[in-house]
Amino acid sequence: AEQEVITVDGTGSLLDLSSVQEILSLDKPGANYWKRFNAFNSGILDLSGTTKVSSPPTNNDEFYVRLQSNGQMLFSALNKVEVPSRHIYSESGSTFNFPSLPDGDGFTININAAVVNIPLASSLQGGSLTLTGSSAQLNTLPVTNIDNKEFFLYGGATFSNVVATKYDITNAEQEVITVDGTGSLLDLSSVQEILS
Repeated sequence: AEQEVITVDGTGSLLDLSSVQEILSLDKPGANYWKRFNAFNSGILDLSGTTKVSSPPTNNDEFYVRLQSNGQMLFSALNKVEVPSRHIYSESGSTFNFPSLPDGDGFTININAAVVNIPLASSLQGGSLTLTGSSAQLNTLPVTNIDNKEFFLYGGATFSNVVATKYDITNAEQEVITVDGTGSLLDLSSVQEILS
């Protein structure tokens, strides 16, 4: 794998890439480019003009974005992520905002005592959602599609935004749902049918 890394760390640290409209990879069949973007300890990475992150269909690329301890990453215009493996991490009191992203499909979303906002999303199919701690929040529209989404809730985390009536797990991994710890709650009471 070839890692492409940006890290902005510390109060007052700012990398302004707001002019960048698209992030993409070289067309290299079989290549695995890890696009890792980090903002830690109140550092700010401004990608507010980026609308698309993509990779060629012949690549096996991965896209990671990670906030820790009130880091900020500005993705106000991002509306398309066309990368096979995509990951969102928000940790230690951070808030990640994706106001233009239409869904959470295919994302591995990991929230530890932090917040992720995807206010236009009504679909979370594929990938996984991990919430740790009672303050962990994923904010979306009412979710109508959770097919093949894996759920892991720990330490008092709750997620009750699902209104889907069907849960198709034919392509999910072996461990599909774990809810662990006092106060932890995954509300799938709307689901009438599980397909496996």
